[in-house]
Amino acid sequence: VLLDGVGKRRRSATRRRSGMGPRAGWEHDLELAFQFGCAAVGSAAGYGRGARRGVDADSTRRARVRGSARTRRAELAGGDVTMVLSARESDQVVQWLQATRMSIQARSPVRSPTVLADADAMFIDLESYNISVHAKLTAPATRHAAPARGTRDGVVMLHGMCSSTYTWRHLQQPLADLSEQRVLAFDRPPFGLSTRPLRRQVRRARRTSESNPYSLKFGAHMTRDLMDKLEMPVATIVAHSLGATAALEFALAYPERVNALVLIAPSVRFQSSSSNLLRADVRRLLGLPVIGASIIQKSLAPLLKCSHAFDRAVSRNFYRPHRIYSEEFVRCYIQPMLAPGWVQGVQQALRALEPYDYLSSLRVGADQRLDASIPVLIIAGAYDAVLPRGDAFDFALTLREAGSDVTYEVVPDCGHVPQEEQPESVHAIVRDWLSHHNLVSSQLQR
Repeated sequence: VLLDGVGKRRRSATRRRSGMGPRAGWEHDLELAFQFGCAAVGSAAGYGRGARRGVDADSTRRARVRGSARTRRAELAGGDVTMVLSARESDQVVQWLQATRMSIQARSPVRSPTVLADADAMFIDLESYNISVHAKLTAPATRHAAPARGTRDGVVMLHGMCSSTYTWRHLQQPLADLSEQRVLAFDRPPFGLSTRPLRRQVRRARRTSESNPYSLKFGAHMTRDLMDKLEMPVATIVAHSLGATAALEFALAYPERVNALVLIAPSVRFQSSSSNLLRADVRRLLGLPVIGASIIQKSLAPLLKCSHAFDRAVSRNFYRPHRIYSEEFVRCYIQPMLAPGWVQGVQQALRALEPYDYLSSLRVGADQRLDASIPVLIIAGAYDAVLPRGDAFDFALTLREAGSDVTYEVVPDCGHVPQEEQPESVHAIVRDWLSHHNLVSSQLQR
């Protein structure tokens, strides 16, 4: 909905009548409404600016736009306009805003993960940890006569920080068809829809990081237990960002259960500068129950209340955000925040995140060493703004000097999340690499 020709004084009066307050603007309501899948409202000029920032409005019904140059500019900026209202019709806008705000409030309460999960999702109970893991298990659509490896081998996919199984939506089925094996993607607490353990469970496990359900080493043990549950003795591990750290921990602890490692934009060195929440002084404050929860709440609340913050986060991770923006994208990244224990879980995860540096710990002569029989593929985005560009390349050199079979690839025109921004390129790289290492069936290689 565009407000065409509404002056500043009239817009301010309309905001007061709708209870929006003096600081709120039409752009805020436009993006907030879009974020929850509602129709959008904004001034013609503001809508044009929002569209150029990457705010898409494909959810609205298409209609022919006639009117002022501002309205046409909004259309040229990428907006689909449902209705054009004049200043005299602002009463309709007030009523629409009130109804929309009620709709948003009705949609935003905390919900059960089983309600938020997709129809093809599953929950795997790990009784020893009292955790229910949200996962997606994909089988190959067709199976040829000669499988690549053991009939029960598979592929396990590990997401990064603040992500979920949704990040693998473009690769999970193609990898299942390519390898002719089952592909498991699951949410590591506290992200996605897996159970966020209670504070008392974390307090009991605080002394040993391996038993802390939010630590990276625990992520390695969780991967092992899920593979045991699904009778998957050996797997190719595909991991992204911080998930690559958990994948390395798994490969170091259980090398006999790893066929190969595919690390996409791997986080191989702790970067306290990548977020204010990772600074040493802030992480110490997170240990205080009230203050820590308040810091997390104030840091994460803008992602739900105003999509300017969500837009900034997306723009930092994706080189060209407009290529991935959609209603489904926003919904699937926002939904996990509506599940119980989101704030407390992120607080505990940041507290459990211990500094790491695999560039040093896996170098020649170090105590730890990756099994040289495990081939490693490292994929980096050419315009990654989250991690230092040289870290992935330096890590490839470090593993190569230690005797590992390492391949390093760069995806052009891409940011920190290549599997979402350039899935075809990533799939082609992984396909050729798996074929080179005889990890796909001979029939598929032909």
